[in-house]
Amino acid sequence: RGNTLHYKRIGGGRVGPVGHAARMGHQSRNLKSAVTNWGNGKAYFFSGTQYARYNIRKDRMDQGYPKQINSNTWPGLPFDTIDAVVNWGNGKAYLFSGDQYVRYDIKADRADGGYPKQVNDKTWPGMPW
Repeated sequence: RGNTLHYKRIGGGRVGPVGHAARMGHQSRNLKSAVTNWGNGKAYFFSGTQYARYNIRKDRMDQGYPKQINSNTWPGLPFDTIDAVVNWGNGKAYLFSGDQYVRYDIKADRADGGYPKQVNDKTWPGMPW
């Protein structure tokens, strides 16, 4: 199952739920990020308009990252920034940007139809924000 943490500021070397010194180069010094363990040996770090995929087993960022957050890299995603993300543990992840969110199908590698939706008491009952 994926673990999810949302960070505002992380200094130094340890980053997110990856139990190793997850260094994203010099960028880790002031990382503002949403982080999730995808459950497939990869952790995703979202910061600003970019994201990085981290290989947990190899304890390093995959080559070619960071990449831009857009509908080409995340099919069906209508956002270019991610504020928070949670892997629900059932093959779906929820990606939040501002007051909207999408449900993302991990296996199909695309946002589910009918999204984005507003974050409110109907979609997330009892949430205080």
